[in-house]
Amino acid sequence: MLLQKGSKGDDVKKLQSRLIELGYICGTGTADGIYGNGTYNSVKDFQRLNGLSVDGIAGPDTLTTLYSADPERYEFIPETGDIAGYTVNAISRWEGNYTSINPREPISIGILQWYQERAHDLLRSIREQDARLVENILGKDSVLANELKQDRSVFSGRYLTNEEKVVLTDLLNTRVSRKIQDKAARTDVEGYIENGKRKGITDEKALIYYADLFNQSPKQATVITEAIEGEVTLDKIHAGAMANTVMRRYAARRTSVYNVANSFAGSIPLDKFVNTALAECGTVEGANNITKYGEWYGMNGEPWCGMFVSWCANQAGLLADSGNNNGIIPKYASVSLGMEWYKNKFRFGKKGEHKPHYGDILFLKTGASHTAIVAGYDEGNNKIYTIEGNFSNKVSKVWRYADDPRITGYGKNYGTSYGYILKDAVSDASGHTSTV
Repeated sequence: MLLQKGSKGDDVKKLQSRLIELGYICGTGTADGIYGNGTYNSVKDFQRLNGLSVDGIAGPDTLTTLYSADPERYEFIPETGDIAGYTVNAISRWEGNYTSINPREPISIGILQWYQERAHDLLRSIREQDARLVENILGKDSVLANELKQDRSVFSGRYLTNEEKVVLTDLLNTRVSRKIQDKAARTDVEGYIENGKRKGITDEKALIYYADLFNQSPKQATVITEAIEGEVTLDKIHAGAMANTVMRRYAARRTSVYNVANSFAGSIPLDKFVNTALAECGTVEGANNITKYGEWYGMNGEPWCGMFVSWCANQAGLLADSGNNNGIIPKYASVSLGMEWYKNKFRFGKKGEHKPHYGDILFLKTGASHTAIVAGYDEGNNKIYTIEGNFSNKVSKVWRYADDPRITGYGKNYGTSYGYILKDAVSDASGHTSTV
């Protein structure tokens, strides 16, 4: 048996029912017996997760695996406590995968279905990263390639030809594109969540639901949210969406997102991490950099600012180590490797682009590289409060100006708002103007 795009009937319905049972979304989330783009993308996801050839066609190997006793399910496996990562996963299940192109609408592409001008922004980012790759795939003198050199408005109301869809799919499937889509998705979703917070939403489950609404329709997300009386809860915002004349057309998606949001266990509190660091303040190293942090790490006698951060994360149960589902902070001695870890997870915020939050990791270059734990940020006074290992040969409380030229950026751990400061704990912090 061979099922593919355009196939219809009971066999397709059976295929869809099994995929949905295993957590894969097929278009509207119902078994309608029509092998469309939604089913095609779900089959590709299934093939990818089960180590099969990825072509979107349900052939003998795919069907055998699908109906076997224990195939790989589609599961949410974001970093625990990472609300942005969790939300990206939730939205992309409905919007598409890396190569998704909406065949019926003006240009809409990728995992978040970036639309028209925003699609232009995405493709232009890919071009800026690798212009030769884009020209090789799209054609150096093609209409698409030339439009990426123009203002984003050229994509307003723009429809793709069938030939353009083919080459654009190839481009979207490249490693460069996937990395840029991952970064863009996280950036967009973090923005949606912050937008929800500005509207007074504090419930994290409601924020996840709001972000999905906003990605679909910023206008309707605003209408629904502003009509809610009192605290915006998940149940209230879902009820508002189901009563909305526009969004209730997407009842299957709304119900699915409600269930996913309701399953979120919540962001991991970082108080234990920061308080562990605070309790170590005043601890002095022994001769030749000898510390309990280095002994624990297995590199005693070496510079230990990164090992101190790692040790505190381990004490708080937050170390990203095998078998730890709550691990959100890397184990590192090399500051550059710690920073690279955050960059690879798209959780690195550059100085000037990211406001430091409580529980973030500070990275800076002070002649030697250095790293510290953020205890708070006083935006009004432009001060960052930190706890730092290997500062003046001990664990110290320190404050720095946020525009200090030595600061490189921050590892984002999604702590509380950047205005939160352990005032009593850090009030005696020393100002820092010298090198470490």
